[in-house]
Amino acid sequence: MLRESVSSLKILISNLTYNFGQIADVLKTLQDVYGEKEPKSQMRNGDLSYPRIDDRWETKPTGMEIEFCDVSFKYPGTKRFALQNVSFKIKPGQMVAIVGVNGSGKSTITKLFNRLHDVTEGQVLIDGLPITSYKMKEVQQTIAILRQNHSEYPFSLRLNVELGAPNHSGITDEEIHEAIKAGGAAAFIKKLPNGFETVLDPIDLTETFTYGAFDHEVFDKLDDMLQEKTRSSSISGGESQRLAASRTFMRIMKNDIRLIIADEPTSALDATGEMAVFKRLREQRGDKTVVFITHRFGHLTKHADLILVMKDGHLVESGTHDELVSEDGEYNKLFQVQAQAFTTD
Repeated sequence: MLRESVSSLKILISNLTYNFGQIADVLKTLQDVYGEKEPKSQMRNGDLSYPRIDDRWETKPTGMEIEFCDVSFKYPGTKRFALQNVSFKIKPGQMVAIVGVNGSGKSTITKLFNRLHDVTEGQVLIDGLPITSYKMKEVQQTIAILRQNHSEYPFSLRLNVELGAPNHSGITDEEIHEAIKAGGAAAFIKKLPNGFETVLDPIDLTETFTYGAFDHEVFDKLDDMLQEKTRSSSISGGESQRLAASRTFMRIMKNDIRLIIADEPTSALDATGEMAVFKRLREQRGDKTVVFITHRFGHLTKHADLILVMKDGHLVESGTHDELVSEDGEYNKLFQVQAQAFTTD
């Protein structure tokens, strides 16, 4: 029995070595291909460092100023304008809500903030200068984005949160707990058997190999050892959004963030969970500029310094909640539709 087990183990190691050798060959081929044809961005990179340093813009952390000057935009390969003749100015440190129905251009605006795309017509100014004047990467490093669609990675929950600050090493347990609490993830993580060391859906390595000539008893023992090391836990949509929020709070805590964008990040949360996340973002924003994109009015829009109302790619209204509900416009129409859900005849 021992001799058979040793023989099976040798075969397993031999197969592992062979498979990893094949993987290495594939990676080398890919490296050669991309090394010869390194993709280059078609967007022009600026020469100026960001944050901007001069008599007006100090080096201390502050909010980003954003101005759209008659901006129109078409997505590559399309003929229809997603935005047309949009102009507005967001002052440093303001909290802004962008509202409108689906397809009105809300998310498109934020994609131009961090140069995922460049405008088709018009100009975007950051701190008074064209966004194209700055080094693209340096602008993007000062922006924290919490999206509705996000990724969770097949690592521990701890590492999923640490990825919010990938350039920082030695993140402490206290900082992890602070980010998890801010993101509203503490309660569900506490219930998991390994806490924030719980691994999310790791790759099942056993599927890579077949039994072949292995003794099933030996293979089962090795399989049990592997499963113990990679024991995973899946999480719900709401828990995933709380985890993403925790990652964003880690980014805010550990970086010189000047703009926070929350693009409908709480669609899978109930009303209480959503209010808690927005409340903590407001509390921790400091002097940072914050832009919320939302379908839901009320507790969020009432706190906004400025509301931008989008419709069919146009900016149709702007102002505060009190100003806009006093008018018979698009914002008041959308607000009343939602308000009717909480009233009776």
